[in-house]
Amino acid sequence: MRTLNYKTVRYEGHQYLMKFLTQELGLSDRHELLQEILENSIPITKQDVVVIFCFVTGWKNGYLQQISDVRKIYPLNLYGETWSSIQLTTSASLCAVLDIYLHGEVPHTGFLK
Repeated sequence: MRTLNYKTVRYEGHQYLMKFLTQELGLSDRHELLQEILENSIPITKQDVVVIFCFVTGWKNGYLQQISDVRKIYPLNLYGETWSSIQLTTSASLCAVLDIYLHGEVPHTGFLK
């Protein structure tokens, strides 16, 4: 594996609002206050849907090929608790990256952004 990219798409303006809260208001150093503000102003839901689009590009049988896959992930009940789609996909992607890293399938050096 030469390149691995992982990106999320949020609603328009999300990046600027988070930058305003964390950097301009200085809440990156005041985690408890930031958590209180977010928990009291943004409703939580377990009824989300995550859409995953993956593609792999590489040489196979002498041809440059691309394989694509699109999936929708819905909330799931595990061990008596409902897990939102974002909880499931965030934890699963973290575990997947750790797994390929620990099995030596990605370089042990490099910049993580």
